[in-house]
Amino acid sequence: LGAKLTIKDQYGVVLPSVPGSWFSSDITVATVNSSGVVTGVSGSETGKTAVISFITTTGALSITRTITVKSVV
Repeated sequence: LGAKLTIKDQYGVVLPSVPGSWFSSDITVATVNSSGVVTGVSGSETGKTAVISFITTTGALSITRTITVKSVV
């Protein structure tokens, strides 16, 4: 099960094609593909965290989001 992350401007308008790359700070917790779809890999009852980042190819824009992955009990 994955969640799609989107990039929006300050007015909430989706920016459909911003050139750049997605990264996960810990791929043992969550991965993110080139389309911005985040998938939890492993969690725990209390939750494990990873930081998902997007950086434009020019480096002019950097976005980060902390996510928590919990185990289903």
